[in-house]
Amino acid sequence: MGLRIQLRSFGVIAVAALMLAAVFGFVLGSMGGGVAVIPGAPELERTPTARDTPRPRANTGRDDVVVRGTPPDQPRPPAQHDKPPVKQPDPPPAVGPRKLADGRTDPIEKGPELQAASAEIEVTLKDENGRMMPFAQMALDVSSGPLGWQTYSTAPEQVRDRRGVFTFKGLHPGEYRVRSTAANYVPVERPVTIHNGSTTEQVELVLASLAICVVEFMPRFTDGGTPEDVMVQFNRDAGVDDSKGRFGTQHNTIVNDPRGRIAPTTTRIRVGQDGTVKMSLNQGVPVALTFTATREGAAFSGNVTITPEGVAMRVAVTLDTPASVDNPLHTGGGSVNITLLLSVNGSSEHAITRVSLRARPDDFAYRQPNSTSGNRFQFDNIARGKWYVVAEARDVHAAYVEQIEVTDGGEHRLDIQTGRLRVNAAREAGSPDPAGELMYTVRLRPLGSGTIERTYNGSLKGKQSDFIDFIVPKGEYEVLVGSPEQSAPLVAEPPSRPLTMAQGGNISLDYVLRASCTLIFRCVTSSGVPVPNAEYLVTFHPAGSVPESEKTRLLKAGSDGACRMPNAPYGAVYLMVWSSSTDWNNPDRVHRLDLPAFGTHDLGNIVVGQ
Repeated sequence: MGLRIQLRSFGVIAVAALMLAAVFGFVLGSMGGGVAVIPGAPELERTPTARDTPRPRANTGRDDVVVRGTPPDQPRPPAQHDKPPVKQPDPPPAVGPRKLADGRTDPIEKGPELQAASAEIEVTLKDENGRMMPFAQMALDVSSGPLGWQTYSTAPEQVRDRRGVFTFKGLHPGEYRVRSTAANYVPVERPVTIHNGSTTEQVELVLASLAICVVEFMPRFTDGGTPEDVMVQFNRDAGVDDSKGRFGTQHNTIVNDPRGRIAPTTTRIRVGQDGTVKMSLNQGVPVALTFTATREGAAFSGNVTITPEGVAMRVAVTLDTPASVDNPLHTGGGSVNITLLLSVNGSSEHAITRVSLRARPDDFAYRQPNSTSGNRFQFDNIARGKWYVVAEARDVHAAYVEQIEVTDGGEHRLDIQTGRLRVNAAREAGSPDPAGELMYTVRLRPLGSGTIERTYNGSLKGKQSDFIDFIVPKGEYEVLVGSPEQSAPLVAEPPSRPLTMAQGGNISLDYVLRASCTLIFRCVTSSGVPVPNAEYLVTFHPAGSVPESEKTRLLKAGSDGACRMPNAPYGAVYLMVWSSSTDWNNPDRVHRLDLPAFGTHDLGNIVVGQ
């Protein structure tokens, strides 16, 4: 007993604590990792410290949809936990310059300089009675090889003092299609061929009114009940599929401004005494409609797609799908007051810093509490249905996201259960140092939603590896690693990883970070005409052995053949381009490149087709 009393004395405890701290500090120093989480921000104040660590930007205090960094009143994540995450073996780094496996290589054929794109298509738009149409309800598409027609990135301009006359300007030679998008007229399109870059082609579109079909919709609940009114959304999409790719869904790498789509419209319609909703729709034009109605405070919806035929028809609509409050057609039907009681790992003493309700985790809209008292958050006039609670707690480094069902007013008790996450960042062996900062970012996305992600920065300046420890709520995440805009560009492998954290879990994720550069080029024919919407891939695998999984990394050129890849890995790579080929193993062009670290590498105009 006497020994036990001596060990509990303050002096002995103090000496023991100092010895333990010294040993602990030596261990951390020998590991060489930067264990502090550095909150990210769009702009960082730089301080000339040895670790080159940015200070956090002051938080605005708003309940923003994208939370960037930790508010200054919250401490950084601890450097070490009682039970640190179990670190997995580091992936083997590359040794020296990267060596590509031998494979097909085509010489880069430089294309001629492009002439100024000064061709125009002048369109006269009028109805069947000869009246000039005042609005440019039309779109321009360009022929894109195996992808067919793709929307061209230009909008028509009205010719001054000429009603109903519009021009598409700044066009290169190529095959185009002008088409009308007026909702109540028969669709009309005209092909146009531009042979050189300085001509003006004339096109006339005559729009005939569509015949009308009176459609009687009969909306019914599953038990046969009839709603008093319905909210109806019309979707008449007259555009083309710009995401279409040779091997899946792709996106243009040059930001376009595609036109030629008819936006959905929504209107409330009262159901007639005969239980029908009458609409005059265009014959022969497919239309998708969503009906939503409320019953006893709950919303239900039904979808139907029809092509009206004849002068009249009748269509039944079953309202059987529960419509959550995130549905833009939600019609209300009563609201309640609710109280959220939050705790962290069973403790109500943990500070909850912010709470909001969202219709969807990937939505920018949110509801703030009407009143707050400690960890009690009161929300008034909340529509019944499903909501997502998004909460932030002190010392918890990702947002807590939980879906709740609101049926009646009252209390909802939610416990934020956490686990530990370590993100290891290792530089590729032999990777050069930039002149300035070398930062990396870690983004934590609950449920894979970028609207509630939190971003943290770490530094690799003068180090081969680094790690950051996090305490995160249990649940599903997407963990993304990259580099901030103000730092030298890095590309991570893999760029993102899914994660499911359990209560009390310990997870360690490894990422290899390579220096990167911005790769720029333009796809042209041997005669110098841009090749629109070609697809390309930067890879370490030779043609014929590229894994199927890399199809998701394909990028698409712009409608003018321009390509821009902001995070191309430095060193030896293969650049593959598909312009006319649809064979994954046989691109039209395969070029071997040695890309510099950081900066921009412009290949200019390269020939990819005849």
